[in-house]
Amino acid sequence: MTKAEANQMIDYCYVHLMVMKHYYEKTREFPLDIIETGNLEQINELLDDIQTGIDKRQFTDMEVTYITEDTNQL
Repeated sequence: MTKAEANQMIDYCYVHLMVMKHYYEKTREFPLDIIETGNLEQINELLDDIQTGIDKRQFTDMEVTYITEDTNQL
């Protein structure tokens, strides 16, 4: 995978995760259930992983793959 392809995939994941995070964190009538809480925790972990890759200025193919797969599973 080229660097441009990896960056495009990470960009897609970042936007998708931020939208999901906004959805889970918005004001709601009922508190998050256990599954939603777990999803929010995983979203935050993936966003942290993306930020770490940005700080390092690189992502390995393995990092791109697991971030993409985990994002798609959410």
